[in-house]
Parts: sequence; C-alpha cells; structure tokens
Amino acid sequence: MHRAKLAAATFLIGLAASGSLVAAAPAAEAAASGCVAHNYDKGDVHECVRKIQKIANGISVGAKLIGASKGSCGTLSSSTIDADAVFGSATVAKVKDFQGSSCLTADGKVGPKTWTQLCYQIGVVRMRLIEKGASNATVNTGFKAAQEAGCGSITAVWY
Repeated sequence: MHRAKLAAATFLIGLAASGSLVAAAPAAEAAASGCVAHNYDKGDVHECVRKIQKIANGISVGAKLIGASKGSCGTLSSSTIDADAVFGSATVAKVKDFQGSSCLTADGKVGPKTWTQLCYQIGVVRMRLIEKGASNATVNTGFKAAQEAGCGSITAVWY
C-alpha cells in the first residue's frame, strides 16, 4: 500500500511540475457508488465486470501510446482482453498485470484499492492523450466505462 501511495504521489508531483496536472484529488469523503462500491473476482458475471475489462484495456493501450507502460513497480502489458462481462482467467491475468504495475497486491481481485487505481489511471491516460492532441477509441471506451462504473464517486480525476 505504501508503495502504491508513493508511486501515485511521485507521478502527481511529476505532472504538477510539468504543468500537466489539471485536477486530481481523491474524493475520500464521498461514498462510493455504482460498480466501484462492489468487489469482483473470478467467476463473477456482471455488467460491472465488462466495465472493468474496458477500463483495463483502455489503460493498457493508452499507457503504450503515451510512453508510460513501464512504471516504478513493473511494466504493464499492452494486450487487451474481450469485454465479455465474464471474470474468467483472462480477466484475472489482466487484473494481476495491472495490479503488479500499479504497486498493488496482485491477487486478481477488484476491490477498493484496485478500483481507485483503475479509475485514476484511465483518467490520467485519457488526459495525457488529449494534451498530445491525440485520441484512441479503446481509451475513450475505457474512460466512458469508468464514468458509468461510478469512478467519479471515488476519485476526482476529470470525471
């Protein structure tokens, strides 16, 4: 947990120093609502799982596009998975890959800490693409899924 906070703080300081930080403040006092208020893991079949899959795909593709696939805790794969609403083996592997590169415990389960990082990182990736004058359908789909999942209720990163 401390490594995740340190990595996020270091990233925010870098963004602030470069003038890229527009708005990034955790909504710690707000109650989580929507998909983000629930935990998901292997075997779950739910529309919120589809949102997780779309967000993870958007982060993976976007991170490669902005040159940020390698983080302080590992390298995020740029591969994508089917957004089929089934939390199967491919989703477990994708979530573990994301968690490992985000300094989280790579258990393949999506709970509060993983939701917070998913929501935060898709916002950052999308904003960095916009700053570069670029756009990507997979990133935009992931960002829309984050909005629908309730990411605005747990983090205030461009929602």
